[in-house]
Amino acid sequence: SADLTKTSLKNALLTEDGGLDRYDITKPTAVVMEGLTMYLHEDELLNLFNSTAEVVGPKSTISFDFFGWKDNRPPVLMAAKVRFLGESWHWSIEPKCLEPFLMRTKWSLRNGPVAFGIENLATLVKR
Repeated sequence: SADLTKTSLKNALLTEDGGLDRYDITKPTAVVMEGLTMYLHEDELLNLFNSTAEVVGPKSTISFDFFGWKDNRPPVLMAAKVRFLGESWHWSIEPKCLEPFLMRTKWSLRNGPVAFGIENLATLVKR
């Protein structure tokens, strides 16, 4: 495992158990980031998206969930639950703002965002 806020995905793959000799970065890859984005700061998330693009082939996808609260303010009960669990909440984005956010990455929106309960789901495709 690797803390991707401290090292790039590419470095983690290169140094873990033989790394890229068993992983073909030219082939399309499906990446799932579930239950992750809200714990990253915006710059960390941008870095993760862009470093992922470096190690996946054309037509690769990222599917992820995110919360879409204005000004990163979850409902009171959700905020209380997060505090109770001792977690730090750093990132959310209104669904209508996702595409402009993605312009700062190497990804574009393929599907979504789709609301699913209190979460939003989206799939990106590598540009």
